[in-house]
Amino acid sequence: MTAVTATPPDGITFSSTLTVDTAGTIITIDMVIAPDAPPTSRVIQVVVPGAVSRSDAVPANTFTVFPP
Repeated sequence: MTAVTATPPDGITFSSTLTVDTAGTIITIDMVIAPDAPPTSRVIQVVVPGAVSRSDAVPANTFTVFPP
């Protein structure tokens, strides 16, 4: 795997360290949400050599930041 991204990226930072389960189906990565991150839904994408996960918002790849 080469990257995990959020769109829009404002206020979201991912750790450079991640783990993948032995089946290669679950990724664990730390994500930091800045206090001033705009409250909105974000699409989380995984980038691997030769492929990128889907970019359209579906329940399996969407994360929502809510105001405090």
